Amino acid sequence: MKLNDLRELALSLPYVVPGNEGGRALNGYRAARPTDLRPQDWEKFFGYIEEEAGCWIWTGTMQRGRPTFRYLGRRISPARMLLVLQKSIEYNDTVLADCDDKRCIKHVKVFTPVQYARRMSQIVTNDEEKVF
Repeated sequence: MKLNDLRELALSLPYVVPGNEGGRALNGYRAARPTDLRPQDWEKFFGYIEEEAGCWIWTGTMQRGRPTFRYLGRRISPARMLLVLQKSIEYNDTVLADCDDKRCIKHVKVFTPVQYARRMSQIVTNDEEKVF
């Protein structure tokens, strides 16, 4: 999906006031949903994304070397938010970068919890392997 198509989709979503209804995370906070963001929040979100050489580069805040978007006092992964917007991941799926540029939020891999555990058990930490 193109970035402009995602922007239009996000701006067309109805805004739902975030409450503490179901879908709570392990830490007690409900995961952010695309309908939690108001149109002006989506404009701000997409203002931090620039297209560059086939990647979508995050120009906003970085936390521990990874893109981060703060909303309602919570840190949200921009890549995860775009995947949720496209309805291509489940709540508990893990999202890992699959691009050499850490600022890229377009090229990511999605793992279920079982796939992620297998992946982490297979990683060999030597100089020849790329470690996530």
